[in-house]
Amino acid sequence: MRNLQTLRLWQLFTIICSDDPPSSAHTTITRHHIPLSLVIPAIESPSFAYLTSLTLVDQIADSTASLPLLSTLSNLISLQIIGASTSSAQTSMITDATLRLWSKRAIHQNGFPRLKMLFLRFQFGVTEVGLGELAGFKELEMCVTSRCGVKIKEAKKIVKGVGWKMTSSAFYSHADVILQDRPLGKNYIDVVTSYLTSTIATPSSTTTYNPPLSLIQLGRQSPTFETNILHSINEVECWIRDDEKTQKVEQQRKRMVAEREEDKQEAGKKRKRIKEAKRRDLLGLLEGM
Repeated sequence: MRNLQTLRLWQLFTIICSDDPPSSAHTTITRHHIPLSLVIPAIESPSFAYLTSLTLVDQIADSTASLPLLSTLSNLISLQIIGASTSSAQTSMITDATLRLWSKRAIHQNGFPRLKMLFLRFQFGVTEVGLGELAGFKELEMCVTSRCGVKIKEAKKIVKGVGWKMTSSAFYSHADVILQDRPLGKNYIDVVTSYLTSTIATPSSTTTYNPPLSLIQLGRQSPTFETNILHSINEVECWIRDDEKTQKVEQQRKRMVAEREEDKQEAGKKRKRIKEAKRRDLLGLLEGM
């Protein structure tokens, strides 16, 4: 509970010092599976003083009763659910039925009003059928499935029918170009966290201001190497909206990357010019001697 007390202090300072928050992001990790019903009231901010990214690892004590309540979190911008590699469709925390329920709440009760990113790993109860519910989430921009029960070929057809598509690039390639360097072999949660802090907590200059980001992880991560480490790009599927808004975001990202590359090249040319000028000065000095 000490971690939650530290979180509360950060929340208070963030609210009080809204013009100059203590930090752009704050991470809270609990080693115990605290019931969601106790956590949800503690991480909500109706005034949007901060945004919340919630990660649920393995099984949460009251998940069946509390998972529907997540739709009421007005400041929830990212949701990540990670199971165990030994789990099955029957023991999966999230199933097609869960996505169907969430989608209905999003449509009819304004559920998940700010949820933009959904990450699912080792959720074998989620199949290609469940991905057909993505269109119901009004603000959702990206869904990442990793080692779930999704049949890719069938899923592509289903999501196309609801205005979504599978991208050829992994999710981290849609963020800061730095994340594209060497994500493989790294801890999966760390890769996702880097992506979130890159795109939400530290948005680009062309992005509108975002409140500070509170990253919450409930539950201990599985100790197995197979579960923790991102071994291959092929184990990650990235689904995004196939609409005008998404296309504009992608075009903006490409422009930003191109500008960075141009700045790098210009800086390299400048260094080369300075080096050549120094060399000429040195040659001139030697000739004068």
